[in-house]
Amino acid sequence: MRIKTILALSLMLSLAACNGTPVRYHSDREIPEGPGLLSGPDGVFGHAPADTGGK
Repeated sequence: MRIKTILALSLMLSLAACNGTPVRYHSDREIPEGPGLLSGPDGVFGHAPADTGGK
């Protein structure tokens, strides 16, 4: 009787573990996507020199 209970609980636990949503892994050693301190709203750093007036 005890083995059946343990087996049933194990089966329910294994089925419940498969119900989760996948998590997107991001290493803390990589630069995260999105806007940052020096990047614009699109998350890309860009520099366009100011118009010098043809000089």
